[in-house]
Amino acid sequence: MIPRHISTGKERFIRTNKERFIRKESNMGNSSLCATLGEVMKDKPSFWKKIIEEHILSCYNMVTIHKSYFEDLLANKTPTGDTMVEFKTGRSIKDIPIKELLPVIKDIYENSRIVDMVEIDDKDMILYHNYRNKEAVYKLKMIILSLLENGGHSYDAKLASNMIILKYIPHQNM
Repeated sequence: MIPRHISTGKERFIRTNKERFIRKESNMGNSSLCATLGEVMKDKPSFWKKIIEEHILSCYNMVTIHKSYFEDLLANKTPTGDTMVEFKTGRSIKDIPIKELLPVIKDIYENSRIVDMVEIDDKDMILYHNYRNKEAVYKLKMIILSLLENGGHSYDAKLASNMIILKYIPHQNM
């Protein structure tokens, strides 16, 4: 399911490119990976060249996030990241079981470079980061808690050194 706030033209573009990538990814070896990257990059070569250059020049200390996520940060709101999860899975965050959601969060947060590494242990998770500002770390904790809560999952979060430790809280039937 593509999020509702996307226009029809954009939705078609995203769906077409996602389907093209998924088809290629399913048969992916090293040569087809290069072919897929070449195909994606030929559509906007100057964009991709700049992205690659900037990541290399910054020693990969760049974060790549969805525009709505960035907009929420600028507006001093706590972004949830639902959009990124829903784009990646094609499903509403509420429809994703926790055992499927955590690997998606790991993939998004590591590959976008929001955090350095994510460890998953059953339903618990540790996010490793190198942020120095305590307010930034607290906000990151609130973002991930909000994302998990929007998926219908409860967690307790503790901050320790360069880690955010998330412990799953099972639903209790009353």
